[in-house]
Amino acid sequence: MYNYDSQGKLSGVSVNSALSQSVKELTKSIPNKQVGVTTVGEVRKTGGDILPSGTLNNQYHCILCGITPQQAEELFTPTIRNPNLK
Repeated sequence: MYNYDSQGKLSGVSVNSALSQSVKELTKSIPNKQVGVTTVGEVRKTGGDILPSGTLNNQYHCILCGITPQQAEELFTPTIRNPNLK
């Protein structure tokens, strides 16, 4: 379940992001078999943002906000196989 702002846009969506890090590095802590991949630039082009929110267990943790669920689906589809899972 996601949170929405007053305009119906996503707020507080957990993602991983870091400058110059590979998808393999960014997905180490993600247990899902499939992951969606986009760039911060693409998110910002749609009016959203990625805000750093690192934790002790995940230095790459960020919060995605400011885009609609449909925009998120378009940005993160198609998914790819998580390179850390077999």
